[in-house]
Amino acid sequence: TGAFFLRSSFFSFFLWQADIWANFDRYQSADEHGVLAATMMTSRKPLTACKLTSAQRQKLSRYGFETVSDFEGMTVASLASELEIELNESAQILRAVRDESMAVATVERERQQLLISTLTRSLDDLLGGGLEPSKLTEICGAPGAGKTQLSLQLSVNCQLPAAFGGVGGSVIYIDTEGSFMPERFKTMAEAIHDELGSVTSHQGLITREELPSVDDLLAGVHVYRVHNYVEQIAVLNTLPAFCHDHPNVRLIIVDSIAFHFRADFADMSLRTRLLSGSAQQLLFIAMKHNAAVLLTNQMTTAIQDGSSYLVPALGETWAHACTTRILLSHDGNTRTATLLKSPSLPEKTVEYTITSGGIRAASTTKS
Repeated sequence: TGAFFLRSSFFSFFLWQADIWANFDRYQSADEHGVLAATMMTSRKPLTACKLTSAQRQKLSRYGFETVSDFEGMTVASLASELEIELNESAQILRAVRDESMAVATVERERQQLLISTLTRSLDDLLGGGLEPSKLTEICGAPGAGKTQLSLQLSVNCQLPAAFGGVGGSVIYIDTEGSFMPERFKTMAEAIHDELGSVTSHQGLITREELPSVDDLLAGVHVYRVHNYVEQIAVLNTLPAFCHDHPNVRLIIVDSIAFHFRADFADMSLRTRLLSGSAQQLLFIAMKHNAAVLLTNQMTTAIQDGSSYLVPALGETWAHACTTRILLSHDGNTRTATLLKSPSLPEKTVEYTITSGGIRAASTTKS
């Protein structure tokens, strides 16, 4: 029964992803000339002539933005990173200073980036198609909710061909808790390889030889085991050089971002500065190398009006660091994922399950 479920799930997934393969050339060959042409048409109109608030003009001036042409090549994410502002405010600024054609070109360029599929229709819908490159995505949840399972699944999926929801890239996995289990990763890789191997044999889109082997998938994950926050920061500081030497890195995972910063810190202001610096470093690398960043986070207890409830760890300041935040939870045999934060998607809850082969869709979805 389990094998039949996996075969059915992957066959349905294959049919769903067929349009990606059919339009693969379109995804790969973005209209860069059109985007650049629109960029070069941007005028040298001063920012004083744009519909910006006084505070926005002052901040932009402090960072050296004086005319509309200073925004050439800027995306929503890169401007938010440079100004240290929220993504929605960054989008408002870009809309105010750019011509409509430039705004459309920027949106189109970001849309054409390939996403990393979860191989689960409901979770991909929750994420707007999959894990987005050049962005920070946070997964929160109590122990056992599935954070590491989803991280391992995406580590496998990232390396798959684009026809099957991957981006053909390698993975950096920073393990802070000792939760990366090679045996579990291998089990997921074997399940994926067996199912996709049968699909390629019957459909002929790509040959079986073009699929990465289980050994290839294992070799495509670069694991760092860190034992304290000093090692964690040191590893992050080595990533620019590592990604330069390994330009095929397309996914960076920190599982979990919170562990050492919760246990080792009494100075909260120092913790905040170090976490903010970590987020900026990861965002810079993500944008430079067109990589997705996935961060897992733990839960902590908050007390308000005499009642206690669980909230994501690391506080409100950290909550603004990530582009997307998802909460995983489980109640008995029911596992749910809830989108808590996104610059463009509505809050939504979907169900999923964890099988011997990895993360899979449940039979029902809540909205």
